[in-house]
Amino acid sequence: VMMPDVDGYQVCRAIRECASRAATKVIFLSAKSQPTDVAQGYEAGADLYIPKPFSTRQLMEKVRGLLTT
Repeated sequence: VMMPDVDGYQVCRAIRECASRAATKVIFLSAKSQPTDVAQGYEAGADLYIPKPFSTRQLMEKVRGLLTT
């Protein structure tokens, strides 16, 4: 979410606005874990929002679930 020039929410919205990239899966992995942060990620178009800390197992389960839908 936190990047030098633009934030992840802006990047996600740009991906969703581009027809050729609209089906691209977007996953936020972020230290920002407040409910408002998570909601903002989903409102921007995220497919998943995974707050840190998370285990490798949790990450793999969520990614597998996303890719099989």
